[in-house]
Amino acid sequence: MSLSLFRWTWLVFVIITLSVMLLRCAITFFPINAQEYAHIQSVYGHKYPQNQLPQFLYIPRLDTNGPNWSVSSVDTSEPYWFAVLYLAEVYWAVLIVSMSTTFSVIVPFILLHFVGQHFVLSDKLRSLGKLSVGPNLLKPPPMGPRHRLRHYREEQKKVHHELTQVRQCIVDHQKLVEFRALFNSVTGQTLNARVIMLLICCFFSACPITILSRFDIQTQGLMLTEFLVLLSFYGYTCALSEILDWANDITARAACQSQWYVLCPRARRMLTMFVRRTQRPHKIRALDGMVVLGNEHLVKTVRLLYSFVRFVTLRS
Repeated sequence: MSLSLFRWTWLVFVIITLSVMLLRCAITFFPINAQEYAHIQSVYGHKYPQNQLPQFLYIPRLDTNGPNWSVSSVDTSEPYWFAVLYLAEVYWAVLIVSMSTTFSVIVPFILLHFVGQHFVLSDKLRSLGKLSVGPNLLKPPPMGPRHRLRHYREEQKKVHHELTQVRQCIVDHQKLVEFRALFNSVTGQTLNARVIMLLICCFFSACPITILSRFDIQTQGLMLTEFLVLLSFYGYTCALSEILDWANDITARAACQSQWYVLCPRARRMLTMFVRRTQRPHKIRALDGMVVLGNEHLVKTVRLLYSFVRFVTLRS
């Protein structure tokens, strides 16, 4: 029942998203009346108001003809600009819809399973040391030879049990590392494209914010909403990266919360190597590690967009 509901939800989501995308791309070819023609020409300053892009683009251009430099905009209604930008916007729309559908519906379920396995591993790590061996493992108690041999065998069984527990935790963690490597190999190329496309879309969505005063209140709300939606989806990608690192941090802390100090020396050495392995950053990396997604990267992106908007606003 739940699987069927998930399939129908995913199908409805895809149909609605594709319908909105196709309608937005087809609005460009709808005829406009004379009043709207004059309004677009006066507000946007386009030479050919009938050539409207599905997504309004404000492309700044540095004008150096006058005595002082100023920032103007490119007329996107020109035939050569319109053809290139329209095809680029359609391609971006298809790419973003496909990537966002996959990344927002399928990938969270995979990462949820991945994080759940980290919680299972954390429970196993916290249970280490419950059968305490004690510091004096091989010191025979004051008994007869038969009782000493029995005590030694019992202690050896406890040592074997502890080593088996630690080895099982290490094997489970190795499987998680292999699963993460497989996930990165499958989503690596699309992740690079998604990061680049989202940054470009956020940049172009931030450009109209510099000239919001030229538009009516409805257009201002639409532009701000589109910018916030794109930035929120980029923040959602960074949040998934933070969740992965958080799950890895839980695993490292669980190893420290176990009763490691009562384990045998060999088990303690194995657990120490395990903790060193889990202390590495576990965030999502893009563009061959040049971009490390996370809250810090999102804050830097927002600061960069804010600096760009202020620069264009002051130069306009």
